[in-house]
Amino acid sequence: MVAAGWLALELEARVGGGGGYSGGGGGGGSSSGGGGGGSSSGGGDGEAIFWLIYYWILLCWHYPYIGLPATGLIIWWVRSNSDNVLERVVVASRIRSFEPEWKQLRALDENFSVVLFRDFAYSLFAKLHEARGSGLLSGYKQFLNDKAASKMESMSANNLKDVQGVIVGALKIERVNLTRIKDTPPQVSVHVVFDANYTEIRDTKITDKKTTAVYTRQKWVFKRRADVLSPPPEKITALDCAGCGSPVETGPDGACQHCGGTYPIGEHHWAVVSLKESQRRLVPPALTSSAEEVGTDLPTVIDPNYAETRAAFLAANPSLYEERTLGRFQEIFLALQAAWGQRDLAGMRPYESDNLFQNHRYWVEEYIRQDLRNVLEDVSLDGIEMVKITTDKFYDAITCRMRAHMKEYTIDSDGRVVCGSLIWVDRHFTEYWTFIRGRGAGESAHDHLHCPNCGAELKISMAGDCEYCDSKVTSGNFDWVASEIQQDEDYRG
Repeated sequence: MVAAGWLALELEARVGGGGGYSGGGGGGGSSSGGGGGGSSSGGGDGEAIFWLIYYWILLCWHYPYIGLPATGLIIWWVRSNSDNVLERVVVASRIRSFEPEWKQLRALDENFSVVLFRDFAYSLFAKLHEARGSGLLSGYKQFLNDKAASKMESMSANNLKDVQGVIVGALKIERVNLTRIKDTPPQVSVHVVFDANYTEIRDTKITDKKTTAVYTRQKWVFKRRADVLSPPPEKITALDCAGCGSPVETGPDGACQHCGGTYPIGEHHWAVVSLKESQRRLVPPALTSSAEEVGTDLPTVIDPNYAETRAAFLAANPSLYEERTLGRFQEIFLALQAAWGQRDLAGMRPYESDNLFQNHRYWVEEYIRQDLRNVLEDVSLDGIEMVKITTDKFYDAITCRMRAHMKEYTIDSDGRVVCGSLIWVDRHFTEYWTFIRGRGAGESAHDHLHCPNCGAELKISMAGDCEYCDSKVTSGNFDWVASEIQQDEDYRG
């Protein structure tokens, strides 16, 4: 019953979500799946369905004059209402793409990369929350204004002593505004919604310390001059002084303690100008509810410029072997489904960007915390359709619509089905997966069982580094990795 109070940090059912995605209620709308705080009681709908079918068969066997006509009536009713079901699916809304704004921004800032912006946003979210826990927010005055700093300070009331284990479960870009006013530098703002959890530690009168697991949804607005050159990949998350490049250490007046300079926020790098916590709960998200697939029958959203961008991409990458690339995408898809079903973070790590791994780590650890496992069986990838190719200075990105089916259910530590069914039909679904690769990486010939840099047996840390040569294997510099998974009804194009 406690879980019923949680207003939906979205349930991550299967790797890409979807099975528990509702898109509504208290919190829907994220590309990482969604559930709502549904049922957490009883013996599970899987067992109920099994016994219902069992007794229905007995009814038809012993009383066919009742069971068979009733079965025919049910089949007629389902078929007569199938058009309505299809209509409910098809009306799933499409939200326009932000690609026009990104293109305008890249015209002003040749270094801008959506991949790197997301890296920065993830990193800053974690570092600022850790800083408020340790009382060091003042050291980040180059990256948040007074209003945002005051809001974060208010979240640190009641003797907060530390914030640990910050994990972002979902990052959704809601809005992008690029403004040009005469005689002033162009400005860009990006509205981002975070779903996250972390541990807060407070001093109390009763005990020395009180530890609380917090599940939160926060909306942050990032802003900066649009014509500022973004830092390269190796520096985007460093949060160094905009003037001298030293690690950020500012005094009470915001001046860098190394060079003495003060730098207006947003003039040299992204800064947080507004933040709001819309949900805060001390109970975990429900992992035992599911929803119908939405959007599977929607037409495929193909980039209007796909033919041109594909031709340009192939011309710039003459060694690209399309079948091998699609084979790599299939390998990633199947490997992630297998690792997800086993709650195997190490098995997922080689195939994902840092951001996507953060998301999946959030949910896998939640399944472990609640002694649950989302089982995926008989996974079949039925088709891959390329729909969009984008490039920036640092990354190539290919988005594909993935068509697949599988059996899916959730069990507890005793093996009892608490969501889904062992005997239920396959779940058919489609999702949009984006894969990234570093520019100039070339076609990789390694077997994916060994490090592409040093050739040693592939053992990757949770940071994505080879444990032998310390090279960053999951950056996309060597081969394609998955960076984002979106549901049909959420994909913007």
